[in-house]
Formats: sequence, C-alpha cells, structure tokens
Amino acid sequence: LVLGPAGMATRAGAQFAASGGMEYASVLTDVLQDAKVNLLDANAVAEALKDPEILAKAKEKGTKRGLAVGAFDAITMGLAGRFLRPAQQLIAEGKLAGQAARKATVSAWGKELALQAGGGAGGEFAAQKLTGENKPAEVLMEALAEGVSALLDVRANLRQAAERSEEHTSELQSRLHLVCRLL
Repeated sequence: LVLGPAGMATRAGAQFAASGGMEYASVLTDVLQDAKVNLLDANAVAEALKDPEILAKAKEKGTKRGLAVGAFDAITMGLAGRFLRPAQQLIAEGKLAGQAARKATVSAWGKELALQAGGGAGGEFAAQKLTGENKPAEVLMEALAEGVSALLDVRANLRQAAERSEEHTSELQSRLHLVCRLL
C-alpha cells in the first residue's frame, strides 16, 4: 500500500495501465471477428495472427481504445471519494447529524456514482470516436457497469485519506510530545 499523495497517483496510474491494457487486448478479438476468423479454430487464429494487416489493425485500434479508456478510468479513479469525503468529515466533526447527515451522504454517493458512470461512458464514447465506431448501447453499458466499480474506487480513496490523516495526527502528536519533553 502506497501512502501519501503518491498513493492516489500510483493507483490512478495502475488503473490506467490495467484498463488500457485490458482494452488493448480485447480489441484483438474484435479485429479477428471482423476479419471473419473462427475463434474456436486454433489453427485459423494462429494463421490470422501471422497476417501483418490484421496485427497492424489490432495495434492501431487497441492503442486508440486503450489510451482513451485508460485515461478516463485513471481520472475517475483519482477523483473517487471527492464528494463523499467532505460529508463524512462534517459528520465526524459533529457538524452534520441525523436526517441532514443521511441526506448529505446519499447526495454525495449519487455524485460519486454519476462521476464514475460519466467517466465510463466518456471513455467508451471517446474510444469509439477515435476508432470510427458508433455503438450507443455500449456507451450506456459502460455507464451502468461503472456503478459497480464506483463503490470500490471510492472506498479505496477514502481509506487512503483516513490513513494519511491518522499518520499526520500521529506525527503532530510525536512532535508535541518531543517539545513537551524538551521543555
């Protein structure tokens, strides 16, 4: 676990690499299907993978889609928790309680889900535009699927923020104790 500001950047970078890499790899299947290759026939797939035209097409499309989807996923991963954290802080400080606390939390979660869904849809839309595709249903599916990952992204960023806060408090207490002992 990487702590501090670099932790969020590290996770966002890892998200970019993972999402971009998965997108790049999945394009190969699409390109093979577009070339009418029987994916159940290992020999046909092996022959297709020797074709420089198929490989060039897969590389170009995979790079475009991988960069677009990876970038959007990295951005939304880095922003996850930005709406929920302030509400949780107000609740922890006793400035929000009861119905107001529930309302703030529900509102913040709604914003978190909208951010993640918008990022997923945006990544798919950008990838389609870069590759000349037009599949609105897939954009919608990405938006819906991001709702699941939103819960994980937000939780990871909130946990890291809490750990940083505890680490900072511990450092301050250590310095205070040191000063007191010196006096």
